[in-house]
Amino acid sequence: MLFGRLRNPLILGGAFTKKWKWDNNSNPNSFMRTAVYTFGWVGNILFQTFKAYPADNAIFVRKWVFEALNGFAPMWICEGFDFGRRLMKFAKRVLPKSISNWRGGKGIACIYRIGIYNSTRRFEKYGIFRTIWKWILMSLLWRLGMPQDRLKVLFNRYKENPRY
Repeated sequence: MLFGRLRNPLILGGAFTKKWKWDNNSNPNSFMRTAVYTFGWVGNILFQTFKAYPADNAIFVRKWVFEALNGFAPMWICEGFDFGRRLMKFAKRVLPKSISNWRGGKGIACIYRIGIYNSTRRFEKYGIFRTIWKWILMSLLWRLGMPQDRLKVLFNRYKENPRY
């Protein structure tokens, strides 16, 4: 299914939807499980609607497009969002106008309903609401233009690998 679609030269790149995977050692209560899956469902709808690419959605792109965009910017956080934004602008320049208006005016940002598994460790260690709040705040501050060094100071412990 996926590779057949990638034969279409008009598909320059995209990303996958997200699924959550619980660690074998974890035993989340029903509220936690429901909250995480609800967040995932809402997040995937927002992801498909706004074509915003968090890096953990496994972004894919054609090699020549990646090179034309100079790859991922050396950023501390939000590098996936930045790349997706540049990819959308690039697609509007490269693809014919009739193609740019295809699929809601975005053209190439094909998102397949194949889920990529992400760990729930951060939810389990820091709590779902606190984690989601940090994600929203980080992306919002980045979109408003906050410099990377300032984001790093505000969220200095975010990149730590949450272990049990």
